Amino acid sequence: MAAAQGGDADAYRTLLSELERVLRTYLRRLLGEPSLLEDGVQEALIAIHKARHTYDPDRPFRPWFLAIARHKAIDILRRGRNPALPSASQDDGEDPAEPAVEDRPEAALEVARMLSALPEIFREAIVLTKLQGFTVDEAAAQAGVSATAMRSRVARGMGQLRRRIEEEPL
Repeated sequence: MAAAQGGDADAYRTLLSELERVLRTYLRRLLGEPSLLEDGVQEALIAIHKARHTYDPDRPFRPWFLAIARHKAIDILRRGRNPALPSASQDDGEDPAEPAVEDRPEAALEVARMLSALPEIFREAIVLTKLQGFTVDEAAAQAGVSATAMRSRVARGMGQLRRRIEEEPL
């Protein structure tokens, strides 16, 4: 990954190929159902690609990418494809009749606009914990700060978002 971050396209292709095999084995155990496996592998590879800039070469790579894979598996299971688990809307108190933000492009653009207005440290904290689903400890490790600092950044960032939403005219 460090070579790929440095611009080595061959290293990146090799990395993705090797990750696909590891992810297939890891996600087979987490997802259980073969029909979910392909989605899990593809979503994890896409998430790893999108988050590749957050990897710190001074830290172990395996925990970083497996955390992303685990969160993608949880996302897949929460989408209600596995009836044994509650869907995300049941789990977090949202109204199931209300479309999710990702199903409403205008809402997703508004969220992106509001996030972009935040200072970088707060935006990073919210993206890692609230959007990418990392735990506070995982996000803190990626950002190179303590868990206490990460919790503070998330709380302060969410407070700023809340104030901006309240101030916005309807």
